[in-house]
Amino acid sequence: MPGCPLTAALNAIGGKWNLICLYGLDSGTRRFSELRRLMPEVSPKVLSATLRNLEREGLVSRTVYAEVPARVEYPVSPHGEPVREVMRAVRVWGRERLEWKRSGDGTTPSPALPSSSKGARQKVQKVRSQPRSYVLGCWSSAIGHLPRVGVCAQ
Repeated sequence: MPGCPLTAALNAIGGKWNLICLYGLDSGTRRFSELRRLMPEVSPKVLSATLRNLEREGLVSRTVYAEVPARVEYPVSPHGEPVREVMRAVRVWGRERLEWKRSGDGTTPSPALPSSSKGARQKVQKVRSQPRSYVLGCWSSAIGHLPRVGVCAQ
């Protein structure tokens, strides 16, 4: 959705490793090798691409020092400072989510159908047996007649 603030924000920070990388930079400027140690699950290629994307979005600055070997440092840019609050809020929510999952409430049972609703049970079974794209297509065609509500009202 062009001009949507939520879309703009998610395009900037929504990548798989973007917030994790910004979290690694939250405590201060870091070098590539330091970020690699903080994020061992990320390959060097993906980390490099993530840093380039964050730099392109203006959230991270890149400073190259003319030394041998070359030294490159990555701080959060002034434009990226407000993202720290978002990141902290996501961490708080993530911590609460982990506790919720551990407490046993993390499983949502599917609603039980009454034994008299054989037709409804067959419809549910039919939908479950369809490919996901088919089911999503059905949902989108079912709600296609509804007026669009702007989630991204400015």
